[in-house]
Amino acid sequence: MGQKPGRAELRLLNIYDRALRRMMLQAPGFSSAWESALQESEREYEENETGLKSIVGKVFGSGSSSGSNSDYGHHLQQIEHKN
Repeated sequence: MGQKPGRAELRLLNIYDRALRRMMLQAPGFSSAWESALQESEREYEENETGLKSIVGKVFGSGSSSGSNSDYGHHLQQIEHKN
């Protein structure tokens, strides 16, 4: 997720945004269901991200030797770029 989105991803994001706005206007009850699903998904994503950082910190250590914090950040960035 740390990389810039490409043209195809931006196109798809814009299409989804338009469809979402259309659904909010045309479908009764969609807006509140969407907001609820969005909040739950954001919470799950943050929990997964926090869990991943915790696991990476345990595997690579966090402060036990000189430079480990920068190593930790470097390894975390490599993992995020792979996803």
